[in-house]
Amino acid sequence: MQFTAIQWLDKEHAIVTGEFGSLYITEDSGESWERGNDIPNEFYPMATWFRTMNEGWVAGLSGTILHTNDRGVTWTRQTSVSNTPIYNLIPQGDRLYAVGDSGTLLQLNDNHWGRVPNAPRLFSYLITAIPQGDEKLLVMGGQGTISPIQTTSAGSAQ
Repeated sequence: MQFTAIQWLDKEHAIVTGEFGSLYITEDSGESWERGNDIPNEFYPMATWFRTMNEGWVAGLSGTILHTNDRGVTWTRQTSVSNTPIYNLIPQGDRLYAVGDSGTLLQLNDNHWGRVPNAPRLFSYLITAIPQGDEKLLVMGGQGTISPIQTTSAGSAQ
């Protein structure tokens, strides 16, 4: 089994996701790991981000983004304007962004993933982004792409 993401929420709590929809949780700094419920349909998460141990998102190769509010017991598919692979989920303040193939840059608004308004169209894949305060993301990807993107006009998410 291949793991695709690990996220530490604090020094004791972490979540790992991977191949075949696997989800593992530690609450003792990694001394032991408990297997949680698998993500449905052997979902292969390319990106994972959890706000808390209960609430999180996973994103995959077909642009699918799933959300849980109960520690991964159940997952809900969120609507999206994209069907390209999503490679990373990036929190910025109270907003959540997704980056992926073909210059995909999405923002979560009320359980729907839409394009960031006024963001320039980038043709390379985007692999990650770094928040720069509450108003800008620095996105990075293929072909040497490093581009600041203004996010304040995107409005509030979640």
